[in-house]
Amino acid sequence: MTAPPANRNALWARVLVDELIRGGTAHACLSPGSRSAPLALALAERAGAGGDLTLSVHLDERSAAFFALGHARASGRPVVLACTSGSAGAHYLPAVVEAHYSRVPLVLLTADRPPELRGIGAWQTIDQLALFGPYVRWRAELLPAAPDAALLRDARYRAARAVALARGRMGGDGPGPVHLNVPFREPLDAAPVLGDVPADVASAALAAVGRDGGAPLVSVPEPARRLAQADVDALADRMASEGRGLILAGGLDAPAGYHSAVSALAEAVGWPILAEPTGGLRFGRHDLTRVITGYDAAVRSPTWSVANAPGVVLRLGASFAWKHVAEYLARHPAAHQVVVDPHGTWDDPTHLAAERLACDPEWLCRALAEAMRQRTARVQQRAEPAARWQAAWSAARAAAARTRAALSAGEPAAAGTAWLYPVVLDALPEGGLLWAANSMAVRDLDAWTGAVPKAIRAMASRGAAGIDGTLSTALGAALASGQPAVLVAGDLAFLHDAGGMAAARLPGIDLAIVVVDDDGGGIFEYLPSAATDRPAFEQLFATPQRADLAAACRVYGVPCTTAATPAELRRALSAHAGRVRVVVVPVERAANTAAHRAYWRAVAAELGDGAGRG
Repeated sequence: MTAPPANRNALWARVLVDELIRGGTAHACLSPGSRSAPLALALAERAGAGGDLTLSVHLDERSAAFFALGHARASGRPVVLACTSGSAGAHYLPAVVEAHYSRVPLVLLTADRPPELRGIGAWQTIDQLALFGPYVRWRAELLPAAPDAALLRDARYRAARAVALARGRMGGDGPGPVHLNVPFREPLDAAPVLGDVPADVASAALAAVGRDGGAPLVSVPEPARRLAQADVDALADRMASEGRGLILAGGLDAPAGYHSAVSALAEAVGWPILAEPTGGLRFGRHDLTRVITGYDAAVRSPTWSVANAPGVVLRLGASFAWKHVAEYLARHPAAHQVVVDPHGTWDDPTHLAAERLACDPEWLCRALAEAMRQRTARVQQRAEPAARWQAAWSAARAAAARTRAALSAGEPAAAGTAWLYPVVLDALPEGGLLWAANSMAVRDLDAWTGAVPKAIRAMASRGAAGIDGTLSTALGAALASGQPAVLVAGDLAFLHDAGGMAAARLPGIDLAIVVVDDDGGGIFEYLPSAATDRPAFEQLFATPQRADLAAACRVYGVPCTTAATPAELRRALSAHAGRVRVVVVPVERAANTAAHRAYWRAVAAELGDGAGRG
């Protein structure tokens, strides 16, 4: 790569892409367009045989952005999005919003007309500079390419800053999306332009492009994110003196060592762990003894939830999907609540957090576990109430497990989705990926699964918690993981992003898409209007589509089967393994709602309450 480039645009694009790769980018999602031609050619060059970048091309920018979101979530590395000028970049916005709130690193490259073509009616030209509003960590515009060494270094410097910010290595907002607007004057392809770039400028700029192991222009290490020892000791003293404590393991993308660190802390302090599926603690080879599932049913029980008041709550990661957990915490305002988030996100729907700790959760758990060992006498003094506390939560877990098992063993049509998730978990191998769509899928995953000693990554888009781009996100995550994956989504989430199935043709994606077809929005069945004005409810909320899902799959050449029983689902999940396939599971919407309510009532009855709340 020492020969001079064809023109200044090609030079700038090659240098820009090179710096993004040096900063940690390994994948790029490109959508076709002419104004973005220099970026497309530079990305394709680095993604060639033996290249240090992988590239996927997506017709639809909206699907491309969600694919990038899923890839970045699963890989933990920033993904580049590149598109042409005009409204193309506007289609990124829904995914950018999710990336902002769920702290996913994306680098958005929107090609643009040069300044002299803006505001005068030039086609495919809009104001792109503030396209993503407050949902990007940083935005900047590069100057149009020029044969100037200082300006070229400025472009590389801005790229270095962009990828560092996307990774959360600068500023206090953590990882997230950044936006670089890149104007290009013609010619846009690689056509030679005589004398366009002086040879000395080109040679100097390209001297290091593409070299393996090249360091970024500006090195920005990962922030330490540790507390002062005095703060650790103060929290340890409070925890050592409290027998009725809870560890809440909420959604968190954390390394494998985090799981064992939380388990070790729970054992040292003698507290149970309420483990949401996306928090990493529910599935794995770590100690699951203190992991509590079925908590959603227990905290709905008015008598049980009032009688079992925590003294201290240590929450790691995001707040829980079930609002009833937040209501349970709000019911006990005297509890000392501590929220731990490595990026300091202000996530506290109860408004009751007494402490917010912006530090590494794994490091803190290990530090607190060690501190507990230094406070053994105090921990032993309250060992008896701690044992009763753990027993109360273990009894709730057992009651929920018995009820789930009874539902799963019954007639599938009456059990809703209670039988589905055990089959999916059993089908996934060690290291597999389980993606749950929002609305009912992520809540059903929580309600119908216990703790499983298998290292499964459970993920969901809980930043903005919408159904936008569900298929595309899961496809991107499956490709990045390199492991067999399953997406569970409702029919509306599936249809909302049906165009995302175009990415199913990409090689290396092993994804089974399980569509829970309840002919509408199942989560809306909990609205009061579901029982008061059924015709209006069906039209305005449930919105059944009566769509032929198999026909939608045929458009993209994706095999589709139907499974109505556990045996049929097992066979369907194993069929066409190694590629993208769809399994439609017909579910009666009202039956699934009834199954949940029966589950809550049965658990409440076992716990000594008359009725659980819906």
